[in-house]
Amino acid sequence: MPARDNWSCSPPPTLLNESIRVGKTAADAAALSARAAVALELPVIRVEPGRFVWGKSSEGDQPETEYFDIQWFDLANLGRTNAYPIEIRWGWFVGDKLPDTPIYVFRKPFDIDAILKPEVSGEIQVRSEMLLTPGDAWKILRNNTKLWLYCSLTYDYFMQTRHDAGFCWLRYETFGKGGFRLEATAPAYNRKT
Repeated sequence: MPARDNWSCSPPPTLLNESIRVGKTAADAAALSARAAVALELPVIRVEPGRFVWGKSSEGDQPETEYFDIQWFDLANLGRTNAYPIEIRWGWFVGDKLPDTPIYVFRKPFDIDAILKPEVSGEIQVRSEMLLTPGDAWKILRNNTKLWLYCSLTYDYFMQTRHDAGFCWLRYETFGKGGFRLEATAPAYNRKT
């Protein structure tokens, strides 16, 4: 009787490894495609500072204090689905270089039924006085130091996943007027999760 080869019904190891690799590649592609489909539907949040004023005040015989006042933030959802804002936090910094981590001094929660609808802008009133060291307002107005304003908006979307959208602006001064421009070089402040 002729000798038999011992073989099993299992595919050779190289064919099995190739099948596993092809299967993993297909699964990765499907997961990437699903994430891309969801990403197309996500809210795209934009926040801009509203009315800004400088001020000085004193009470009784106390020393005069300097401050600036932000009265609202303009919020917009440029995406295709609703965003459900939870809270907005904000702060400021005076100096040439921002700290590595933002420090939010103020916060304001949203009502439980708040909705940022697609392609609709709105305002959230946040009026708050942000105190400056005496003499800082003059330095900022003369461009001798920088004023940074930043905020973080926490929101949910249709997948009930919490996200944060952070923004940072740098104050600029021109003849008789000034404003804020988005400062994109501050990644810890301009972040999206």
